[in-house]
Amino acid sequence: MIHVIKTIESILPTLLTHESAWKGIYADSEKPHLKRLWMQWYQYRICLHHFTECGVNEEFPHPHPWAMAVHILEGTYSMGLGRGSNLDVPPALTYREYKVGDYYEMLGADEWHAIRPLGSEAVTIMVSGPPVYPENRARSNKPTRELTSLERSELFKRFRSQYHL
Repeated sequence: MIHVIKTIESILPTLLTHESAWKGIYADSEKPHLKRLWMQWYQYRICLHHFTECGVNEEFPHPHPWAMAVHILEGTYSMGLGRGSNLDVPPALTYREYKVGDYYEMLGADEWHAIRPLGSEAVTIMVSGPPVYPENRARSNKPTRELTSLERSELFKRFRSQYHL
C-alpha cells in the first residue's frame, strides 16, 4: 500500500484543486478528535486527516476493515500497535513513535492501532483499499457532523501548503 500512497501523492496537487470532489467530516466521539477530507479515487479512498491533542491513555484503539497506508505530514504521534482476532481490544499494545516523513501500513484484519499526537496536533494522508475485513467495522470513531466551510477551507489550505500549492 505504500507504493499506492506515493502514487496518489504524485497527483494530489491536482486532486486538491477539485474541492467539490472532497467530502468532509468531523469525528469527536473518541479521541483524538479528527477532521477529515476524503474522496474516492478508483478503488481507493484518500483521506486527509487532522488529529487534535489527546491525553495519555485517551487514544482510541481500533482495527480497520481495509488495508491502508499512512504518511505523516505534520507533527509526531505515538501509535499503539496490537493484534486481536475479534473486536476485543488486544490485551497489550506496543508503542512506536512516528514523525514527519514516516510512512507505515496496516495490511491484516487482526492489526489494531491507537494514535495519540505528541503535541497539539498531527496531520496525515491515509490511503485505504476497499473494505475486506467486515468483521472490523463495528468499532469506529463515528462522524458527528460535516466540516464547516471554514474548516474545509483551512484544511485545503494546510494540505495545499504541504504540496507547495
